Amino acid sequence: YGVVELNDRQLKKYTNKFLPLVDLDFTCLIVDDNDKLMGFGVGAPSTENAMRRCRGHLMPFGWIGLLKALMQKKDTLDLLLIAVRPEYQKTGLNGVIMEHLFAGCNKNGIRFAETGPQLEWNTNVHHQWKMFNIEPHKRRRCFIKQL
Repeated sequence: YGVVELNDRQLKKYTNKFLPLVDLDFTCLIVDDNDKLMGFGVGAPSTENAMRRCRGHLMPFGWIGLLKALMQKKDTLDLLLIAVRPEYQKTGLNGVIMEHLFAGCNKNGIRFAETGPQLEWNTNVHHQWKMFNIEPHKRRRCFIKQL
């Protein structure tokens, strides 16, 4: 629940779309001795202020404000994807990934991080944030009503 697998076509599309945007300061891949991926983390400087500046409209001239805002120094990181294979969970790999991402944040002057949606009952994810000064400010829920 909460995961949708990508087919090969989608995987290729998203790889080509987002690979040029990847910054190695905010990317961590962990592999074992056989080059099998054990876990990874990908973050990116936040574009929230840039999108707010152009009010979501790129045409006709919104892209100019977006470009200017993207060139400014950022202080927030969007944590896009962080995952560890189930057999390697609770082994500290998540901490290694986070340490690499935080080193990139320190190098680039980033002071805040924004995570994506997390299931309320996913205690493993919530435990990793206990040592931080967190401020939950968004909540998403789905409700089901039988008709």
